[in-house]
Amino acid sequence: MTTALLDQPAELTWGSQVFLDAVEPDLPWQFIALSDESDLGNPEPLVETIRSMLTVGEKSERTGWGNREFPVRIKILATDGQAMAQAENALWAELSADQVAPLIWTPPLLEAWPMALDVDRVDMVRAYDNIGERWDHRERFGRCRIYDLTFHTLPFARDTEPTVVPALPVPEDPDTPARIVLDPCDSKAGWTATPCHTNHWNPRFIDNGTSGGNTWVRVYASNTYTGSLGWLAINRPGTLVRSGRRYITVDFSRTSNPPVMEEWEAKKLTIVVSGKELEPAGQEPVSSGITRFYFDCIGLPDTLTSFQARGWWEADAWNTSSQPTRRLALYEIGADDRIGINGTSGFQVPRTVLIEGAAETQASLLLDAGPNPLVGSTALIYTGRSPAVSLRALRVNSGTVTPSATAMSGATNGLTTPMTVRIPVGRLRNDTTYTIPWRLSFTGQRIIHWSARMVAGTATWPAGEIPGSDVVVEGDTLVINTTADPWRIHDIAALQLPIIGNISDPTHAIDFTLSLPSGSDPVGVDEGWALDTGNGAYTVVHEPSAYQLSAIEIRSPELGAPKPEVVGTWLDYGRQDISRLTTLGTHRWLPGLLHIFTATDLAKYAPCSATYYRRYPFHAGPDLPVDAADG
Repeated sequence: MTTALLDQPAELTWGSQVFLDAVEPDLPWQFIALSDESDLGNPEPLVETIRSMLTVGEKSERTGWGNREFPVRIKILATDGQAMAQAENALWAELSADQVAPLIWTPPLLEAWPMALDVDRVDMVRAYDNIGERWDHRERFGRCRIYDLTFHTLPFARDTEPTVVPALPVPEDPDTPARIVLDPCDSKAGWTATPCHTNHWNPRFIDNGTSGGNTWVRVYASNTYTGSLGWLAINRPGTLVRSGRRYITVDFSRTSNPPVMEEWEAKKLTIVVSGKELEPAGQEPVSSGITRFYFDCIGLPDTLTSFQARGWWEADAWNTSSQPTRRLALYEIGADDRIGINGTSGFQVPRTVLIEGAAETQASLLLDAGPNPLVGSTALIYTGRSPAVSLRALRVNSGTVTPSATAMSGATNGLTTPMTVRIPVGRLRNDTTYTIPWRLSFTGQRIIHWSARMVAGTATWPAGEIPGSDVVVEGDTLVINTTADPWRIHDIAALQLPIIGNISDPTHAIDFTLSLPSGSDPVGVDEGWALDTGNGAYTVVHEPSAYQLSAIEIRSPELGAPKPEVVGTWLDYGRQDISRLTTLGTHRWLPGLLHIFTATDLAKYAPCSATYYRRYPFHAGPDLPVDAADG
């Protein structure tokens, strides 16, 4: 006996119960889903009305998504009354489980992917009305009963199998930098340009030159492109030989004239080498406006026969009314066996991952020791839409700097002399909040003062005053304590940045200064970070030095564990929740490029991996192809 919900080959299963299947069940009962009272439901938007001055209509904001309802009418066919009772009890056992099984639906469409809906709860009632005939006649003569199941599920469907983002490999010789320069980009000879849509682009040309001590090859193009996502590419002639290095590095910038909003969430750069397009495995700023991207070439030949760099823009960044000129510049192409330039000590590791799917998901992030004996007792883990910025490399003033093999930054200094770091505006996302934690060393209590101001470098107007921009002058005095180990990460400041995206002078920056009151006891300074907590979150674990961790896992809230978890593994104490930690924000897993940054006090190049389910608003399927929205 077989049936189908939509009169097509389809499957609907819930735990061990099969509602639709082409295989005859080997049981004295059978469940059949009836299409007349069943549907898949839809994600329910959560909407709030925003108070405004509109006199006609209203302004609203979607704040999230509520659960969907998936009603399924089930007919139970059984050989006798005892089998019927067993079938009812089987359904009741599924809905009474501590963790209700997901509902798995395979649509009746050729090559459709199965999808899972995570179930919060299930309501089950027997249907007596609207079943086509008297319920007692149906039971007596048809040997069946009708039940209505209402599945309350998370709003988004997911894949049935998780996606695993593997950890980056540890360099073979982590103490010896091995980056080589493959092309200094000091000649435009042989370079060509390619747009994603030739009919949307005006004539293009390529030039090269030097700016701020950096040579570049650059392509110009003006456009009337209006697609959802577009790219401008520059093609290098000849081959590139990696000499055994795993990663290709590209120092890159993109600009628009007149300036328009640049989308930090969107992919900025991909490369096509030997015919294969690569997403960045990591990125970090190297100077104002220039970002170094790392591309994993595992599986590709050591000699790359072709090279194309594609700069990307979102639709919102295209100003079609003025046909802005796009500039894509490459400053250097290299090869490396590691990712990360801010922390040469190896304790700081940046990377990027592409979260696939079409809707927000949950994930677990695992930081482990890898080849190191232990992760350590202190760790910082950041996830967000903007890259983390390590601050020691931006130091412009401080007391004597002492190299240190155990410091996260590779060096320390005191605060007897105020310490100032200069953060170029080009390294920060505007119109958001940055949190500034620092790793400091002292015992007892200290009063620490911080200040931040906008500066204009060598421009003609006074520092802190930039025409056409807000003046940012902030500061505070903190009283902070440490009770156990002297080296701890402290939240020092939160900076609300104005809209500064149109400031193009590379000398514009934010000066951030740490200082002590006169006569204070000493404070040691290791590393600080600028973390975009308006679009990201970070967690700091600070166990006593006697309790070294071998792994740290951050888990998103799930139905079985509705609160986020930070779980540690100790060699002597096993696996349990970590209580000594600070978390600011919620680690979110939105589709697109996600920056992950980790810093540890003991493990060099600590491997970091992630596991998640790709999620979709309606049905599971492959990601949208490039240019699919544009035909």
